[in-house]
Amino acid sequence: GGMEANVKHVLANQMDQGNGAMEPGDFDKLLKRCIDVRSERSALSVASSMLEKRVQCSPQTMTALLTLILDKFGVDECRRYFDAFVAKKLVQPQIQHFSPLIRGSVSAAQAQDLLEQMPLLGITPNVFSYTSAISSCEINGDWQGALQFLSLMRASGTAPNEVTYSCLLSVAAKANMSHVIYSIVQDMQNEGYSDNYVCYSKAIVSCARAQLFEDVDNLLADMETGGLEADANIFTGILSSYRHILKRSQGDNHSNVSAAIVSLMERWVGQ
Repeated sequence: GGMEANVKHVLANQMDQGNGAMEPGDFDKLLKRCIDVRSERSALSVASSMLEKRVQCSPQTMTALLTLILDKFGVDECRRYFDAFVAKKLVQPQIQHFSPLIRGSVSAAQAQDLLEQMPLLGITPNVFSYTSAISSCEINGDWQGALQFLSLMRASGTAPNEVTYSCLLSVAAKANMSHVIYSIVQDMQNEGYSDNYVCYSKAIVSCARAQLFEDVDNLLADMETGGLEADANIFTGILSSYRHILKRSQGDNHSNVSAAIVSLMERWVGQ
């Protein structure tokens, strides 16, 4: 409220007084201030004025603006402002501008389009670009899309990092592809990331929910081998999943879940 009224007043004064009222750098500072206090509409008002008056936006402020717009208004609005600033040569496109755009993409095709736009602007996609594309596949549980971006990433000579594996695990879980989770973790280990607690925790709980008892046991054993300790959070996460399954299971399945719970408790106590 207050910020919006203040910005409207400043911009109205600027219109009254002509181009001499504010220095170009003042616009960037005002935009940054709107972003810092998360006043989305005020930020868009300032950005629109900058486009109208052809005022430069610093690369850092553009990154912050895109992140703010993405959270509130979605990727289409994000793209509209970015493309307008680029078309008028009012911002120097940078690699970090693409991460929020790609991450917020609502389809693999949209993320692919952005990855293809990057080289046209003289920017080579990096591990964060491809990882953002994989992350964008989570919302729709698009496992094939995630695999496509992983393949593009490797073809470009870029190695996945720990965040990439974490995103792959999230997409697999959302896509009900829990049976591939253990192989993702094995790939992660082969790349030298055998001490990532977050990835192990995510993988173990996803496998527990999918009743992949053997994978849960193997992942716990791998953690131990890698020098990581499965803590109370991991064990309670598994236990909670098993108990939830137990409530709606019967016959052989009930016996299997019960046995898995006993085995888990023995492992936990034996640590």
